[in-house]
Amino acid sequence: MALNEETGYAVKSWQRFDETVTNEIVRAMVSAFALVAAADGDLAAEEVERFGVLLKQQAGPLAPLPIEGVDSAFADVVAALLSDPEGSRARALRIIEALRGDEPYSELIVAVAQIALKADHHERAEEFAAMKDIRAALGLAA
Repeated sequence: MALNEETGYAVKSWQRFDETVTNEIVRAMVSAFALVAAADGDLAAEEVERFGVLLKQQAGPLAPLPIEGVDSAFADVVAALLSDPEGSRARALRIIEALRGDEPYSELIVAVAQIALKADHHERAEEFAAMKDIRAALGLAA
């Protein structure tokens, strides 16, 4: 089965992500932020900037987590979501679902996604739908 160019690009992006980010909490954080940020089919400069700010502001609380290389991993997940939206969306939600039932981490993932929702100052229906999907993946009420 031959892959089209977009799907092949997404596969390579996910491979880099898998190699770079192995901690399931960090993987879920990156996936949630990227899902919301790319939900409208575009990534605004403000969203990229806000992700970097999030990492810097949360450096203390996130210190126990391995966040080295996360900024480039975020770019890989967004690239995958934009090049293969359907397949990448499903994969990102599976990553998030790994934290289902873990209340403190589920709350963290939702908080990260909410930051993405507000990052470009345009809260779109697609972004709210992504938030709903993230909450569902975590087993939380909409």
